[in-house]
Amino acid sequence: MKVKEVKNIGKGYEGMNPLAAKELGVKCPRNTILVKKSLSPKSKKKTITHEKIEYKQMKRGLKYRPAHRIATGLTRRKKRRR
Repeated sequence: MKVKEVKNIGKGYEGMNPLAAKELGVKCPRNTILVKKSLSPKSKKKTITHEKIEYKQMKRGLKYRPAHRIATGLTRRKKRRR
C-alpha cells in the first residue's frame, strides 16, 4: 500500500485508508493511505501504523468504528511499551 501526503483529508482526519474512506464518504485513491502533510514525522508514523491496522481489520469484515477502536488501542499500547 502506498502512502501519500496531502494538505487536507477532510472532516478533521489526520489519516485515511481506502476502506474507511468509502464508508465515511471521503475521497481516497485505491491502495493508498492518505496522511496529512502538516503532521510531525513521529505523528505521521503513528498515523500510518493506525491506518494499516484499521485497514486490515476492515478487510476482515469489520465496519469503520470497531476497526478504528482496535487500531487506536493497538497504537496506544505500542506507545506505552516504549
